[in-house]
Amino acid sequence: MKELARHEDSYNQVIQVGAKICKVNEGYKNEAGFTERFVKETNKIQIRLLSNNYLIWDDVLNWYICK
Repeated sequence: MKELARHEDSYNQVIQVGAKICKVNEGYKNEAGFTERFVKETNKIQIRLLSNNYLIWDDVLNWYICK
């Protein structure tokens, strides 16, 4: 729950194009990327992953601002 609470505080930052974001840890390898687009109607962000330069779509709540 600590991860989710931290994320909710940074929601408005995560949706900003160009923001460096990290995936909420779900027991997998941490992933990082940059916000490319935000679609308010679906609450999804397009992310350019740092690990392989792929573009993916995911729910905003799965990401937080990297420190």
